[in-house]
Amino acid sequence: MRNEALALILLVLASAPYALQLTVYEPVATTVTDGGTVDLGVVGPGQTAYVIVESDIKEGGIQGMGGRIDQLVFTSTPRGWETTPSELYGVPMKAIIKVPADASDGEYWFTLKAVDEGNKEQLGETSFKARLVVNKDVLKMDVWPDSASTGAGQPAGYYVRISNTGVASDVFEISSEGVPDWHYTQLVFVPKGSSKVVRYEVVGNEEQEYEVKIKVRAPFSSELLKAERKVFLDINTNLLSDLQATGHGLLLFPIIEQPAYSIMGLISNLFFR
Repeated sequence: MRNEALALILLVLASAPYALQLTVYEPVATTVTDGGTVDLGVVGPGQTAYVIVESDIKEGGIQGMGGRIDQLVFTSTPRGWETTPSELYGVPMKAIIKVPADASDGEYWFTLKAVDEGNKEQLGETSFKARLVVNKDVLKMDVWPDSASTGAGQPAGYYVRISNTGVASDVFEISSEGVPDWHYTQLVFVPKGSSKVVRYEVVGNEEQEYEVKIKVRAPFSSELLKAERKVFLDINTNLLSDLQATGHGLLLFPIIEQPAYSIMGLISNLFFR
């Protein structure tokens, strides 16, 4: 009887479902088992994030030899969110989350399930919960210098640092207001969790001091993702300002004269600072 009971216990254990461990690559690197939770980080309103999970399983399935999960699907999502399951048999599995453009800052939960189609490899289904925080402060910006001086019709250069602290890459637009008839915009791609510094130019045609707002927004995601900084631009046409302006780039001079004006700009920077 004792041997028969032991054999029965071993049979039950052998037939019990194996707790698969899934490897999550993005937006965070971690592992999760059935019934577990994953913290996916912070994302901005309107941004698109990806949940990428390894499809190959090393243990479990037929004779514990592992196998391959076929698809990652969403089983519950916050109202208004757009989600797309991974492609069937995709390697690795890549599911997509699109946050509503008007999403309020806060904590959101949804549920995903990794599926072995038809349970052909006896891997079953592994469900887990995922947490994503929405915060419009994923966009941060800095601008320098605080003020610049140049001649009429000459570009003044400002450096703009755009920081994208979230887990979703995005395209940002730099623009400005405060200088009449200047409507230049510049698009910048900033990968997730990184910063990029670009030069942005402003041109004024009247001799005066302008208060300029340099603005950054995410035009393809949400109007809630925006930031601005105030700088000053002094248009004052004289020999020194003309010489210094040549060092910032030329809008009107013929290309053939570029070397001469480059030398003039160098002289102004060396001797008139």
